[in-house]
This record gives sequence, C-alpha cells and structure tokens, in this order.
Amino acid sequence: MKRIIAIIALALFAGQIVAAQEKNDTRDRKNEISFSYGAGSFNHLMGTMLGISNLHGSDFGYDTHNVNSTSSGAFNLEYLRYLGDLEIWAVGVSTSYEHTKSAITLKENALNVGSVYFDFISIMAEVKHRWAEWPHVAMYYKLGVGVSFMINKEENEKGTKTLPAFQLNPACVEFGGEAFKGFLELGWGSQSLSQLGVRYCF
Repeated sequence: MKRIIAIIALALFAGQIVAAQEKNDTRDRKNEISFSYGAGSFNHLMGTMLGISNLHGSDFGYDTHNVNSTSSGAFNLEYLRYLGDLEIWAVGVSTSYEHTKSAITLKENALNVGSVYFDFISIMAEVKHRWAEWPHVAMYYKLGVGVSFMINKEENEKGTKTLPAFQLNPACVEFGGEAFKGFLELGWGSQSLSQLGVRYCF
C-alpha cells in the first residue's frame, strides 16, 4: 500500500514539474522575428510626388499629364522583445525596403515625358502593445518612428535623400501557436496601409 501511495505521489509530483516547465517555456518566448509584405505606403506616395517634381516641376498638371506610379510593395523585417512577466509591451527595431517607379506622359499626344525610379530603405524603432488575448488569437497596436533613405536611380541625379519614417497601426491581429504565428496589421506609414506576414517567437 505504501508503495502504491509513493508511486501516485511521485506521478503527481512529476506532472507538476512538467506543467511548470510548459508554463515557463511559454513565458520564455519573449522575442519575436516577423516578416511581412504590404502595399499603399507613405514611401510610395513620396516616390510619386518627388517623381512628378523631378520630371516636370511646376509645368505638371493633372489636366494635361498622366501619371503611372507603381511599386514593388514594402518588404518588412522586424525584431521585438517583450518586457516584464505580463508580456504585453514589446520594443524593438524594423527595416523596410520598397522600389517605386513614376512614369509621366502627355495626355494630348501620349508623349513619354520620362520615368523616375526610387529605392526606399526605412529603419524604425518600434513599440507594440498587446491589449487583448485569447487562446491562439491576440489583438495589438504598434507604433514606429525612424528614418528613410531615398535613393534616386536617375542617371543625371543619382543620390540619397533622408526622409522621416513612421508607422501607426491601430488595428492588428495575430493568430497561431506558441512558436509560429500569422498576422494582419492595418494602419499607415512607411511599411504600408495593410500588412500580412508571419512571425516566429522564441
């Protein structure tokens, strides 16, 4: 009888150790690396406006010219680390890359005025707040500020300009397991109007 009681007690003790270890494993995942893709960014808008200025300056008019502005979309890489035991606030850094092209033609005769190409590289410090959480789903918002390097690809005007970078995403959701998650973020800034991506937590 004593042997049975000892075995049961040992099994309960082992179960508690496993449960505690699983809980600690969850808390240990304070770091996350994310990759996302987005469209409709502030950098795309700036590339269009600066392309118009470079190509036609004050002579440009929407009644006389057509503008065809395209973008590769923003490719975003991000690292964040959660603070404290509650793990609702995280801070980190992100970098983004986007290529834009602005082509202008005359409406009257479809004459091509020219094309301007820009590369944007943005680096931002970020803060994230997770304000609601359920099993496998969490809601959060994110803010980032930093700098963008705009690289002019024109042959006669090659150079780099520095612009402000920002990202404000008030509506964000992440979903998945403890290690791997998917996410959707809505807002605006250097990373885009909407982002869809994947996240690894460790």
